[in-house]
Amino acid sequence: MVSPQRVFESAPQLRPIRLGSSRVTSVFAIVGLGIGLLSIPVASSHAAEGDSVNITGLNISAVADSGGTLSNNHVVSLQGTFTNTSSQTISKLELNLVSSPSIKSRGELAELLADPTSATELIPSDTSAILRNIAPGVSKNWQITFRGEQVLGDNASGVYGFGVKPDLPTASKATVITTPWFFNSDIKPTNVSLVIPLTTLNTHLANDEITDQKKDLAEAKRLTNLIINQDPTKVSWLQDSALLPWLDQLEKVADSNVPEKLRAALSGLAPTTAMLPYGHADLTALVRADQQDGLTDAINQTRLASGDRQIFYTPTQGIADRETVSLLTQQGVRSIVSNDFLRGNERETTSAVVTSASNPVLVHDLGTSSCLPSADKDDASFFAAITCIKSEIGMMTAESPQNSRTVIVLAPTKWKISNERLSALLSVLSDHNWMQLTTLDLVAATAPTENYVATQSADPADFSRALVRQAQNLKVNTESVSALYDDQELAAGFTAARILGYSELWPSNARATEYLTDNISLLNEYLNAVSIQASGRITTPEENSEIPITIVNESDSAVSVSIDLTSTATSRFSAQPTGVIQVDSGQRITVPVAITLVGAGVVDVQAQLIAPNGERFGEVENIQISSAAYSQFARTLVWGAFGLLVLLALSNFVKRRKDKRSIETAR
Repeated sequence: MVSPQRVFESAPQLRPIRLGSSRVTSVFAIVGLGIGLLSIPVASSHAAEGDSVNITGLNISAVADSGGTLSNNHVVSLQGTFTNTSSQTISKLELNLVSSPSIKSRGELAELLADPTSATELIPSDTSAILRNIAPGVSKNWQITFRGEQVLGDNASGVYGFGVKPDLPTASKATVITTPWFFNSDIKPTNVSLVIPLTTLNTHLANDEITDQKKDLAEAKRLTNLIINQDPTKVSWLQDSALLPWLDQLEKVADSNVPEKLRAALSGLAPTTAMLPYGHADLTALVRADQQDGLTDAINQTRLASGDRQIFYTPTQGIADRETVSLLTQQGVRSIVSNDFLRGNERETTSAVVTSASNPVLVHDLGTSSCLPSADKDDASFFAAITCIKSEIGMMTAESPQNSRTVIVLAPTKWKISNERLSALLSVLSDHNWMQLTTLDLVAATAPTENYVATQSADPADFSRALVRQAQNLKVNTESVSALYDDQELAAGFTAARILGYSELWPSNARATEYLTDNISLLNEYLNAVSIQASGRITTPEENSEIPITIVNESDSAVSVSIDLTSTATSRFSAQPTGVIQVDSGQRITVPVAITLVGAGVVDVQAQLIAPNGERFGEVENIQISSAAYSQFARTLVWGAFGLLVLLALSNFVKRRKDKRSIETAR
C-alpha cells in the first residue's frame, strides 16, 4: 500500500515514478493508460506570468488489485516546474500537496481557470515534493503521486482542485489545477456535441483571380487538419457552402498538393454534412441594414451550393436579433446562438435545443467554447484548453448529476489546431462516466425543451453605409452586364462575389468595401468595352429627321444594347427610342436615330447606351444639334419681304405717274 505521507524527491520529467511497492509499480505500468485523462509533461500551467509554480501535467489512473482487476481506487500524478524568482539560492524547498473542496459553481470555476492561485479554503496534506539547490532564475521539475480517494474521500463527486503550495519564508500562494472526479458516482453523463466550422475568408475576385495564394494554401492546410483521421461519431463539422468554389479556383492555379488533400478530406465527410451560409455571410447585419434583397440572395446562393443539406447560421459570439432568427426559421435555416445571448451569462448551462421567442434555436455553451481558441498556440495553451473544457463539462454534470443534459461546444470560425492535438482532445473527452460525445445531427433532431427570450440585443457592429452602397452598385452593374452580354455564368461570378462581401470574416467594413469596389472595377471593364461615338455638332435638314450614332464593341463577346437621346430642352427636342441592337465582338455599327427638333438655334443633347434591363451605362456623349429647316424658312421670309417691297415701290411709282398725268391734263 502506498502511504500518502511519502515524500518524493525532484526528478527529471521522464524518470519513472518510484512507489513503495515494486508490485504496485508494475501494476501501474500495465494500467497507466486505463482511464488516464491526459498528461502533457512539457506544458506549463495557465498560472499568471511570473508565478514561481507551474503545473504541467495531470494523470489519473485506476489501481489494479492483486488479480489485475481495476479497483475503485485511483492514483493521481501531478507534475510541474518551480522557478526561483528570488535573488538567493534555495537550498531546500518543499512543495506541499493541497486540494480544494468540490467547486460550487461555474462562476467559481471560471475564477480558478483565469487565476490558478485564487483558490481558497484549500485542504493541506502531508504529501510533498522536495527540490534542492535551486539557483536564482533556475527552473526545476517536480512530481507528486498520491491516491486520489485518500485525499478527496471515497464519495467525492464533482470538480476539484489539486495543487501545490511552496513552503517559503515569505508568503506564497498555492497553484491549483481543476479536474472532474466522478469515479465512484452514480450519475447521468452530459452529452456534448463538438462542432467545428469549416470556413475561410474568401477574397477571390469574380473573375477567379486569387489575391493571396500563400494565405489560401495555409488556410487549406488548416482546414485539412480539422478533418482528416477524425471519428465522425465524436465530432461534427459545418461546411461553408462557398468552400468548394474557393477550392476549385485555388486548385487551378496552385503548384501544390495542399488543395488536393483538402478535397480528399472533404470528400470523406458524410454527404449529409450540414452547411453554413455562403462565405459565412453576416445575415444579422443584412437584416439590420434592411437589405431584404441581400438576405434573399445570400440564402439563395447558399441553397444553390448546398443542395438539400441542412443549413445552420452561426453568428459571431452567438448573437442574432429576433427578426433575423424569425426570418431564417421561415426559410428553413436553423440558428445556433449562445447561452450568453439567451441567458446573459456564458456559464449558465442551457440545453442545446430550445425555443427563443417562439423560434426553435440551437444553443452553444460560450463558456466552454471559449476554452478552444488558443489550444494550438503552444503546449501550455493546449494543456490549459484541455483542463478548461474538461472542468467546464464536469461542472455541468455536477450541476445536474441525475438529469442528463445535452450541450453544444462550438469551435471558433477560423480555429487552428494540429491534427494530432485535435485527436488528443477528442481522446481525452472520450470514455468517461460523466460525459459522452454525440453528433450535431442527433442533437438537432431533438425537440426544444425550454423557452427563453434573449437578454441581449444584436451585435452593434453593423454594415457601414459605404459597404451597403457598394453592394447595391455591384448588384445593379451585375444585372446590366448580364443583360448586355447575355452571359449568366459571368453574372453568377459577380453575384457570388457580392455575397462574399457580406462575410462576417472580414476584419473590417473597410476591407469588405474595398473588396466590393475591386469587383465593381472588373464589371466596369466589361461595361466600358462598349461605347458610342457621334459628331459633336449635327445639323438636320428638316424638323423631323434622323441622326447617325455609332456603337463600338471592343469586348470579346457580342452585346445587345439600345441608344437613348435626351435633352433638357424638352419643349423643342424629342427622340424615338431605338430597339435592341446586337453588335458582334470587335464590330462598329452606325444606327440612325429618329429625332424631332422644333425651332431655330442649337440644342444640347446627351446620348447614352442602355442595357436590355433598362439600366444606363457607359460614358455620356454630348451632341449639339440644330435644324437647317428654319434657316431656309428665314431666307424665304427675307426674299418674300424684298419682293413685297419691290411691288410696293412699283405700285407707288405707277400711282405717281398717274397722278402726274392727271394734273397735266387738267391744265
